[in-house]
Amino acid sequence: MAQEEFVILLGEEDSNAPAAEASVAAPAEEFVILLDEAPGETTESASLPLPASATIAQVSAFYQVLAEHIEAGHEVVLDGAEVEQFDTAFAQLLMAASRKCAQLSRPYRIVEASPAMVNVCERIAVATQLLQEGGDQHAA
Repeated sequence: MAQEEFVILLGEEDSNAPAAEASVAAPAEEFVILLDEAPGETTESASLPLPASATIAQVSAFYQVLAEHIEAGHEVVLDGAEVEQFDTAFAQLLMAASRKCAQLSRPYRIVEASPAMVNVCERIAVATQLLQEGGDQHAA
């Protein structure tokens, strides 16, 4: 089976440059940890609350928290109850985390997905995949 690669580009767009010439930051070394780190030895469960504004502006910061959580061998339980804003960049981060947990045979689920999360996930056709994996996610 071919191995799938998932990349999220983070960076600030130069508002004076045409869209095709927008600058993008070099990939962070930490992203490799999320995609390629060997499984940890411990499996603890601790719910991670998603930020109220789960948008591209918060992807980098939340990525760090999520990667450390996965690297430490914890079960990934994300609480989406407080999410008021949610965009496709954040959905991509959660999809990458879901895939990484599947590769590591580690539990991953989203509990209490907010209406904002459900709306975006349905629009980009990932609601079933992202919000239903593991069987105990549900929309608020």
